[in-house]
Amino acid sequence: MRCAVQSLAQRRSRLGSESCLEERPLWTSENSSSLADTLEGSNVARQIVFTAKAAKPPATYSQAVKAAGLVFVSGTAPTDPATGALKGTTIQDQTRQCLTNIQAILEEAGSSLDKIVSVTIVLRAGR
Repeated sequence: MRCAVQSLAQRRSRLGSESCLEERPLWTSENSSSLADTLEGSNVARQIVFTAKAAKPPATYSQAVKAAGLVFVSGTAPTDPATGALKGTTIQDQTRQCLTNIQAILEEAGSSLDKIVSVTIVLRAGR
């Protein structure tokens, strides 16, 4: 798969020279690096975040990682941290539990829900 962001000249030709678009370099997946590649070998400190107040993650995941002043929270299921069981039977109950878990993780990392910049939600299709 190839992704590309258009250069300023390409965007201006499409939108007209009156456009007030800022200059951005052409980027493709072939010449880019991932965040992990960028951080590899750098002096950016990374800290694993864990709290018992949120659901325990699978063995290969961390609840969150702090790096470069940001907190990256891993996906979380609607699991009750006290029992390890899924909590709630409705999407509302399960969403509330996920947000409770995320809030606990963010607080452990020194952050909060009101500082969230981006969220990706994955839902399982109903039966």
